[in-house]
Amino acid sequence: MNVQCLKGSYVPLVVPFRGGTVDYDSYARICEWQIAKGTHGLLVNATSGEPSTLTLDERARLVEVAKGVAGGRVPVCAGTASQSHQETVTLIERYQRLGVEVVIVVTPYYCRPPQRALIDFFVDVAGRTDRPLLIYHIPGRAAVRLTADTIVAIK
Repeated sequence: MNVQCLKGSYVPLVVPFRGGTVDYDSYARICEWQIAKGTHGLLVNATSGEPSTLTLDERARLVEVAKGVAGGRVPVCAGTASQSHQETVTLIERYQRLGVEVVIVVTPYYCRPPQRALIDFFVDVAGRTDRPLLIYHIPGRAAVRLTADTIVAIK
């Protein structure tokens, strides 16, 4: 999928719980409801769904559920939402195997890397997938600003 084909509405999906564990059946219904209501794609593990509080296995399972429900009808975009390089890499590798159409990588938060380190980070993680990679930068949450020059340098 070419990232330029992305259009329309991609709502960050909430993660339902029942009895202290992720309720994957309800999650599947949420995915189906979004598709039935006309979403252009499913956005799994976006920061609105608080994925950083989930295990890597739980995050991967959410992607599996979304991919199964979507069944090719809409693209599935999956976020890494981690300040850890290793967690980001692990999730990208899992998402690649699960066949997501787009990987979303958040700017590492709670740390203040220089712009050169941000370039290195994004170039490294982008090189670990053949899927389009979207940079998800939330200035109010990141301890650093991703500059326009840095974005251009990432290529």
